[in-house]
Amino acid sequence: MKKDPARKAEVTKLVAGRSKNIPMKLDPERWYQLGIEIVGDVLRVSLDGQVVGFLKSSGIAHPVKSDFYLAVSGKNALFDDVHIWSAELANAK
Repeated sequence: MKKDPARKAEVTKLVAGRSKNIPMKLDPERWYQLGIEIVGDVLRVSLDGQVVGFLKSSGIAHPVKSDFYLAVSGKNALFDDVHIWSAELANAK
């Protein structure tokens, strides 16, 4: 759908509220610790242990969502020592 110019308005409506930009200045000469937590339909992002943003979207907890990826806008980014795990809340049942 994204590639069809005739459906641009439809796509814009479908993805409204499903992304968030958090403007910040980062030093390209230093490494940062990035944390991303997903619980239900909420995604929380932290940088060096400080929470920098939240996103609540039904698409995050969609029952058939199986992909997670990091997208980079701009020139480039380096990632090192990536860990991904799944956990359940103790009182989730």
